[in-house]
Amino acid sequence: VVIANEVSQMSKMRSWKDVRLLSFDLQKVEFAYSEDYTVSITCTEQITSTGSKSTYELDFSRIKKERAAFGLLSVAPSADLLNPHAEAQDFLKQVLRHGPQLPASLKQLVSILRDTIPLASVMETLREKASEDELARKIGVDAFPKGAGWYRIAYGDSR
Repeated sequence: VVIANEVSQMSKMRSWKDVRLLSFDLQKVEFAYSEDYTVSITCTEQITSTGSKSTYELDFSRIKKERAAFGLLSVAPSADLLNPHAEAQDFLKQVLRHGPQLPASLKQLVSILRDTIPLASVMETLREKASEDELARKIGVDAFPKGAGWYRIAYGDSR
């Protein structure tokens, strides 16, 4: 509920017009953080003898907007559009885990996601071009996330 509330206020408070809440229940929140880039955050609480601990799972996807009758837009998940942030989800989960408070951590996460869309898009474009180019397929082009905004590109077998 805290995450859904923070997301719904982000477009007003931070002037992020493309941040919008898509759905939520007591364990899962799904929202768009830029045009068609979405993330769903699932929260589970583990109760131990020393207290409770929240864990978060992130699931990245993209949505496809389609025109419906009477000019309305319907939003549907798209399997053919990949969200390149999915590869860095382990690093992005740490932002929620290690923050001082959930609202501040969520704002930091959304800020990182929005700021790294150009980087993630370029990485995806490099992969697509490499799969189309015969020479690039032979030597291989691969990208490895090293952090939330840090990627390493490997060409061929060079380390």
